[in-house]
Amino acid sequence: MRSFEYLRPTSLDEAVKLMAKHGRKARVLAGGQSLLNMMKLRIASPEYLVDLCELDELTTAEADSRQGLRIGAMVTYHQLQKSGLLNSAYGMVGDALEVIADEQVRHVGTLGGSCCQADPHGDTPNVVVALEAEMEAVSSKGRRLIRAGKFFAGLLETALASDEILVNIRLPQQPASTGSAYEKFAWRKGDYAIISAASLITLGNGGQCARASMVIGSARSSPLVLGRAPSVLVDKKVTPEVIAKAAEAAFEEVEPEADAIYGSSEYKKELVRTLAERSLLSAWKRTQRGIN
Repeated sequence: MRSFEYLRPTSLDEAVKLMAKHGRKARVLAGGQSLLNMMKLRIASPEYLVDLCELDELTTAEADSRQGLRIGAMVTYHQLQKSGLLNSAYGMVGDALEVIADEQVRHVGTLGGSCCQADPHGDTPNVVVALEAEMEAVSSKGRRLIRAGKFFAGLLETALASDEILVNIRLPQQPASTGSAYEKFAWRKGDYAIISAASLITLGNGGQCARASMVIGSARSSPLVLGRAPSVLVDKKVTPEVIAKAAEAAFEEVEPEADAIYGSSEYKKELVRTLAERSLLSAWKRTQRGIN
């Protein structure tokens, strides 16, 4: 690890000024579970490390009946798991948190830090994209909202400017008849995903699907939003058979990138079909039972 200057602002205003001053030479520390490992491997070598651990305004999460769920960027995985805010509509968030690393990491790692890491094999980018979240960023120029689908720009890249800080993840309010779920396959529990699937279903009258979304993770350098597979469900009465057809459509739609570590494209395609079906079935059950 190369030498760096450690900075610990006590207010968001101070943090913003530090990022404006140092720009590309600085990196934000928001838990450090990924960034510090990258620094040890010299994949990242910031000259300045801006630690946000003193910024209490980024450590809270709250629900609003009109605006949905606001999650501060420094809220840890463990805090979010114990918050009681993750109802069936946000079930995929709880699923993802459960399979991230281990208990020790979940007490320190943060949702904001994970999203800013933008690791294609990570868990949280997929769920915020599937839930159509908005990422709230702040800089010396002011605040702006970035749609999650546009936030992840590629391998370890986001749409944040060099002087911007992610402060909140905003998950929109979902209809009461919505369920969502997340499934991933890894060699061991807590490992990075080889393939993952995040699915959401909203039921309308008569058990018909009014809305569906599916996002596949680890197939490309950023979360892959499916188009054809969810359309198999929309306006149909949801049944296990229809879900199987949607999973088959996902298999046909996705062409995962092969790699030397996680396997061939053909192997990953089979995982897409399996995990898509599992996540859709869980999401559908949650629309009916309202379980977390």
